Amino acid sequence: MPKEVKKETKIEDLKKLMDKNLKLAKENQEMLKKVRKYLLISRVWGLIKILIIVTPIILGILYLPPLVDDFFKEFKESLGLNEVDQVTGNLGSGVEKLLQ
Repeated sequence: MPKEVKKETKIEDLKKLMDKNLKLAKENQEMLKKVRKYLLISRVWGLIKILIIVTPIILGILYLPPLVDDFFKEFKESLGLNEVDQVTGNLGSGVEKLLQ
């Protein structure tokens, strides 16, 4: 009889340990789901931040040069400046008039 009682207590202990292990495994699974969700949100937010920074830079590189060129062209015309002489590096007569 003592062997049977000992065997039953071992089986009961094993059942308790298995139930405890199952409970802990379920808790771990829930925490893992939360961590994965947090990582996904972090990755998406990081991508959004990069797009917020990079998109205006790319659009500026594409669209600003023609606008700036037009602005400087009108600015030079309003001051009476000619294009820079490529050979001598001198500005046109408009700058010489301003300097005198």
